[in-house]
Amino acid sequence: MAETKSWKNWLHTVNTFYKPFPKVCSNFVHNKHDSRPYISLSICGERIRALFDSGANQTILGSNGLYLIKKFNLILKSNGHEYYLSTADGKDQKVLGTVELPIIIDGVCKSINAIACSNIYKDVNQRLHRAYEKNTKFYNLRKRPLKFKVGDTVWKKNYTLSDASKYYSKKLAPKYQKCKVKKITGQLTYELISEEGKNLGVYHVKDLKPYYVEENE
Repeated sequence: MAETKSWKNWLHTVNTFYKPFPKVCSNFVHNKHDSRPYISLSICGERIRALFDSGANQTILGSNGLYLIKKFNLILKSNGHEYYLSTADGKDQKVLGTVELPIIIDGVCKSINAIACSNIYKDVNQRLHRAYEKNTKFYNLRKRPLKFKVGDTVWKKNYTLSDASKYYSKKLAPKYQKCKVKKITGQLTYELISEEGKNLGVYHVKDLKPYYVEENE
């Protein structure tokens, strides 16, 4: 999957520019469906995963971590009036206050001030889930065998030969042709027709792929 490759690329980059990286590598964790770097740490004895570098200039405690405030009776400080912070996507998020978190990483304890913001985790998680579902649609197209129904629009791989007499090069020809399934002729074979209704013959599923339409088209 692309997210696994992205994660490995990130580890390689950090390893290249940060020499002590092998000593702290074991603290990094890979979240499924999320290629961003997370680190394993402890707060008041509770093991959690925290986003290592979100690009924010302050530490944010999202809705998924707000239970820590109640569970360990941490003090949530508020300046008495309502205010918001802007995230990278341009949205304004309501700030509940600030809280001092005693975090432990690799046995080293340090207190940090974090901003408690209730909606950040929910919004980010929803966007990541939508992106994951969209990517999954594309990756699943590569799995075989595929199944099509009569009337389905598909891409058929083009097999053409260059013809010097007609000044035709197969390198410049389209790799796939858009067509429709006219008839199912076997478990893995289909009779196809062009968009104009011209009979194209019978093709094996290995030469076909689904016609995927973007949601915003």
